[in-house]
Amino acid sequence: MGNKKINWFDIFKWVLSFFITVGLAVLGAFCHKNEGYSKVACIVAVIVLPIALICWIIANFVLKKRFENSIDRKNLQNELVAQRDRAEEIAKEKISTLKRLIKAIDICSVAVLLGSCLFGFCLFCLLGAEGGGVAVLIMVAVYTGLYFVRPRGIKINEKKSEDYLAEKDYPLIYETAYKAAGVIGCEGKIRVFISHDSNVGILMTSDGYSISLGSYLISILTRDELYNVLLHEFAHVEKKNDEINSIVSYVNVYEDNENSGLALPYVYFIVKFAFEFFTYKYVCNLMHEDEADAAMLKYGNPEIAASSLIKTKFSQLYEWEMGTYDSENIFESETLIDDFVRRPIGWFKERIELRKAAWIGMIENEIISRNATHATTKMRIRSLGITQAKLVESVDSEEYLAEVDKAILYLEDMIKKAIAPNYSIIREQSYCSSKKIIDDWESNGKKITKENYQSIIASLFELNKISEFVNLCCQVIEEIPEPSNYVAHRFYGMYLLHSYDERGVEHLYRSVEMNHGNWEEALSTIGEYACIVGKQDQLDKYRERAERMMDSHIDVYEKMESLVARDVIVEEHLPEEMLTDMLRYFESIDTGIISKIHMVRKVIDDKHFVTCIIVSPNRKAKPQEFGEVMEKIFQYLDKSSDWEFSLFDMRFMPKSKITRVKNSCIYSGKKKQAAS
Repeated sequence: MGNKKINWFDIFKWVLSFFITVGLAVLGAFCHKNEGYSKVACIVAVIVLPIALICWIIANFVLKKRFENSIDRKNLQNELVAQRDRAEEIAKEKISTLKRLIKAIDICSVAVLLGSCLFGFCLFCLLGAEGGGVAVLIMVAVYTGLYFVRPRGIKINEKKSEDYLAEKDYPLIYETAYKAAGVIGCEGKIRVFISHDSNVGILMTSDGYSISLGSYLISILTRDELYNVLLHEFAHVEKKNDEINSIVSYVNVYEDNENSGLALPYVYFIVKFAFEFFTYKYVCNLMHEDEADAAMLKYGNPEIAASSLIKTKFSQLYEWEMGTYDSENIFESETLIDDFVRRPIGWFKERIELRKAAWIGMIENEIISRNATHATTKMRIRSLGITQAKLVESVDSEEYLAEVDKAILYLEDMIKKAIAPNYSIIREQSYCSSKKIIDDWESNGKKITKENYQSIIASLFELNKISEFVNLCCQVIEEIPEPSNYVAHRFYGMYLLHSYDERGVEHLYRSVEMNHGNWEEALSTIGEYACIVGKQDQLDKYRERAERMMDSHIDVYEKMESLVARDVIVEEHLPEEMLTDMLRYFESIDTGIISKIHMVRKVIDDKHFVTCIIVSPNRKAKPQEFGEVMEKIFQYLDKSSDWEFSLFDMRFMPKSKITRVKNSCIYSGKKKQAAS
């Protein structure tokens, strides 16, 4: 609940760029007045420097495109998996590469800064004090040169002091944390806060460590289990040397600002840096996790450590099974409930008691996935020397249990204070809007059409009315013709797999065959299901099918989602009835928002094409109004038939090429209606 920290370093750079610009203006104006400069040299610099910058930016985009095209996306995952066997060697290589890229970005930053300073000085030499109007432009250019100049430590948004648990009020929790830090060799001040999730994490701060304890997990871990978990997390922090810290600080920069125009002079280096860092994490994650688990074996108790790993897995399986049984919506009450945090934790504990034996059995069968960041729980407890997955029965002191309860109450109080002022808005989004859709549907006799069923299914799921949700999915699959029922196949397939029912696999494959838009989510769910239940044959089939779909997506479907000047586009001829229905729908939703609608066929190859619908907004249309119209058109095209459509905004398309296609304009909009 901490508020966002002011970025003082960013402010410092803006202030610095301001004073540099003022200094350049004064010095340049002085030279102008006293003619202490070479006019020819200044004119050359003022012309050449912007051209050089533009050429450099263009070169960055060319190199970026060439680098992206060089990545074999079809075989990327297989290549990364193969490299995991030499993770230690790869880690050294990637760290070296990332450091070189940081140096390259630093050099570019200095070059842009010096070029901006020279440009500013020469411009003021030529224009004198009258050139003050360009000072803002020069200041932005100088700031761009300072853009990637950053402190070399990890920067985090630390929470407000009142968000942390006071050490004097939680002595046993802090004692456990300091003990784990001490044996690992991590020195410094420790601050602990409770988060409303199932995670435990540690971040380095300026004077020590910030520990996040997930409320779900701390509610089921014994004190000894928590100690072993903290050993693992502190081992991660201890492994982060200064080299990694400087690299991570750059990761924070490009993730926060990768779409900023200020990054244009560095775009190639940023993209390459992002890819190399992704590769480093993918290949080396398992190695780092094994090293952290070894700390539990060295400094902790293997049986208790294994028990903590099993409980951590319980939280993951609990999340996997959510949405497979009827339950309460936490926002059903008109007023914020008192036990807003404790009630969901209670549901979690109840589910553990119900599913504990089954979950332990599943741990024995789990298969490691190709993109796993951790080994399976079974592999991890085997590495601790434990041969059988079982929980360690132990009873904590009343004092420690009281601290845990008090910490959860403290979190609950903070969350309630944070959301209470906006509870009605949150409730409207999370409960009331879905409830209204269902109430309206029921009052209209529960009629199901291809236009309305998606929102009804989604609303039932949002309200946790899973039994009704499942019945409706089956009804839609039976009554609504393909391909309009693909969403029901997707929802029902997800439900079945999260219920460990293998029939869900074919429903998801069927959904993808009818509409490729959700193929990644569908295949990811199938793969995760196969790993959880330990079905190697299903996993092999999934991997083979996923590779085919990836190839098809790259070769065909990605190209359907864009429309550029070099594409082959021709006149489109839809079936007359389909076109008539479409135009009737466009007219029914247009209140003066649409100027024109064009339609062309984009030819991808000899076997594939897509019908492109390109909408031009009325000049007086508000962005929100046009966005709503585009969403309605998208939903209509998505549900209307098995025809492949793509929807585009004409403002961002090659307009002249589209309008030159014969008969491409299929609809001219109405005049905007006056507000009532």
